[in-house]
Amino acid sequence: MRVSFAVVTFGLALAGAAISNTDAHAQRAPDSYPYCALNTEGATVCYYDTRAQCSAGSLGCIDNPAYIAGDAMARADRPYKARR
Repeated sequence: MRVSFAVVTFGLALAGAAISNTDAHAQRAPDSYPYCALNTEGATVCYYDTRAQCSAGSLGCIDNPAYIAGDAMARADRPYKARR
């Protein structure tokens, strides 16, 4: 009896996950964030939109040298076209 209850519960959870609305969104690339935080190993982590976010809990904050201004999500949603 206990095993069948667990199987039914798992099946319902799996069905709920399959039915739920899951919109696909492109992730932003590191070059779409204007600021980079410096970590303890001297590496940069470039996933910050504001200097305040960047400096909270990091060793320092620098401007992202690879930053490309503009609408990052529009760039991420655009299909890649190879240059000839």
